[in-house]
Amino acid sequence: MSGAGAAGRAGDGGSDPGVLGRAVVQALFAASRLGAMWGFDSKLTVDALSALTTALQAASQSGGDVTLRFAGEQVWCNDVRLRVDFAGFMAYRHVSERATRCGVGEIRMSPSAPRKEFVALLQALESRPEGENDEDRYDQTSSLLRRAAANCVSVGPTVVLEEKQAKAGPQDARQAAAQAWFRAAFHAQRTIEAAASDGKLAPRRLRRAVHELIDVLQRDEPAMLALAQLRNFRGFGPTHLANTAVLACAVALRIGLDRREAADLGVVALLHDAIPPGREPAADEVRRGRADRTARRVLPELGFNDSGMRCVLGVGAHAACGDAAAAPLLVRIVSACCHADTLTTPAGADLPALSVTQALDRLAASAAFDADVVAVLRGILGTYPIGSAVELDTGERAVVCGRNPHFDQPARPVVRILPDDGQLAGDLPAVDLSQWDREQNRFVRSIARTLQHHEVFADPQTFVDSL
Repeated sequence: MSGAGAAGRAGDGGSDPGVLGRAVVQALFAASRLGAMWGFDSKLTVDALSALTTALQAASQSGGDVTLRFAGEQVWCNDVRLRVDFAGFMAYRHVSERATRCGVGEIRMSPSAPRKEFVALLQALESRPEGENDEDRYDQTSSLLRRAAANCVSVGPTVVLEEKQAKAGPQDARQAAAQAWFRAAFHAQRTIEAAASDGKLAPRRLRRAVHELIDVLQRDEPAMLALAQLRNFRGFGPTHLANTAVLACAVALRIGLDRREAADLGVVALLHDAIPPGREPAADEVRRGRADRTARRVLPELGFNDSGMRCVLGVGAHAACGDAAAAPLLVRIVSACCHADTLTTPAGADLPALSVTQALDRLAASAAFDADVVAVLRGILGTYPIGSAVELDTGERAVVCGRNPHFDQPARPVVRILPDDGQLAGDLPAVDLSQWDREQNRFVRSIARTLQHHEVFADPQTFVDSL
């Protein structure tokens, strides 16, 4: 990908700071790769460095410096978090890997910097410092820039990033999980409405919502999984799609799929039941027809690349209602997560919800589901998933907040006792249900039954505060 192409897309994005920031990363990547391949005096590299200057001028705020900051796969440009554009994933990976390898947490560049300073920066990033820690490697990298007399281009250590990252989003994992889950549910609702009216499905927005889910899963998996225990919030549809996406992404990360494949999986999960299911043969034909129309609307926006094709084929395979056990891995994961969430969601007095153990036992007993996927899902959820509302044999109500530290008692989690008046003031007491009463010769507390969240909590925010 050329730097000129990246700069061209910056113009297409107008003043959107995310688009402008992505153009800077793309141009920096192009200049780095072309310089390494053809030398920094080649015509191609000179053009790429000119495109980098153009991208910096567009992204600069009032003519000031442009600052890129890195944390793993996350990139900020001038304090704006950049969402990964999968058409340019190589650029993000290349630039962030070079920065991390050199102990660099931020790169500051002035649009007025001479070409030789950009060359010095790229050569420093391509170096392989041998320090024992980030601080030593950063010192070696910054010394290369000092020897090159670079005044308009500089680097900063990772500690600067950590200070900025504290201002970049919610620090409380519960609030971050809530924000990610409700955004996914919101976009799921819009997708259902668009699918019913043949409107625009906006899969790129779904992908951004999925990346937010993945961010929280990688940061604090229990907090994200706890939100997936909400049921029938504003109807079955959006809650089901959001929960399926959370579970599917969690399974993908557990089995070692990379971030791109996990994101594709999450998009399929948010699209898979936006098309209403049919039970009769005629209804199935209608469903497959709507799946075809969905594919025609989704594919042009995602592009005819591996990622777009995985999403479209995944949605189509799920809609075909075939044997899930013989389907691709992506479809097998979505199918298992979809049915697990459906079986544990009450559908009225005649169709009460199954427990997680009952639901997973039913999936494991069916040849239509991948036994390995079900086993991973069982390991993620456990007997009582974090976030489950329960009633104890003492009459107290509680919410599951952690796994039991004793491996011989997996069905006795750690819970937080909820106050009788429903007012959550301060930290709630945590109780280990494996505690044994020696005098009574029995457990101090046991779970009598599970409850639906609407029976216990006045609203979802109260549930989040209880975790």
